[in-house]
Amino acid sequence: MMMQPFESGAVSSECAVYAWGAGIEGLRVAGQASMLPQEIDLGHRVEKLACGLDFVAFVSNEQQVFAFGSAEWGQSGGNQKINRIQFVQENGRDVDKVDLVQDITCGDQFCIVTGKGYSVEGSTGVRVQKVFAWGRNDQGQLGVGSQEKALVVPGRLDRFLNTDDEAAKVIRCGSAHSIILTDKGRVFSFGSNKCGQLGVQLGSKSHVSYPVYMNLSSKCLPIIDVALGSEHTLLLTSSHQILAFGQNTSG
Repeated sequence: MMMQPFESGAVSSECAVYAWGAGIEGLRVAGQASMLPQEIDLGHRVEKLACGLDFVAFVSNEQQVFAFGSAEWGQSGGNQKINRIQFVQENGRDVDKVDLVQDITCGDQFCIVTGKGYSVEGSTGVRVQKVFAWGRNDQGQLGVGSQEKALVVPGRLDRFLNTDDEAAKVIRCGSAHSIILTDKGRVFSFGSNKCGQLGVQLGSKSHVSYPVYMNLSSKCLPIIDVALGSEHTLLLTSSHQILAFGQNTSG
């Protein structure tokens, strides 16, 4: 279950979906709020669910990814009631398949999916981890290195990690920034840094459009978990200390 301030959702052990909060297009009647959880039919058995500010993304039991809600920044993948997200290679010819979705998470108006699929480039027949992102990108929040303000077709961001011997373990999103925790306990960040929420020095730049390694003291490593607010970040160390940075106007 993932949620944002204006709508919330949950998936039961029987793959039933419940929603409450402000209504969004495709979930209930637009603008219609519900104070109590209501079961909704999305036409698929849902295994994973994530909510953005004004859209919802989910993974079906067939390992397909769908989204619906606002399409202002391409976050819902189109203008249909429920859109299937297609993962396409940069050459536009082949579908870069993900046959096992590990996680799905949303920022305000963007979405990131982590999964595994067979490598198209090497034809090795070996499954590799793939990380895709789409939606709003005006502050580099997709981490794909693109200067485009929005992507409807998901872009690959795992190519920027330069970590051949490690994989993304946890990815979390704030309003316009994201944190990647690898299985080696290292941390990468990208997106908006206007409040210092990335934990890196960027000089005069207010954001970065690709994952940047967070150079933490060896005493803090490995990191075992991460949590993000709208414009702040928390890291949990193996010694159970909490590192916090970003917006602090409310303490």
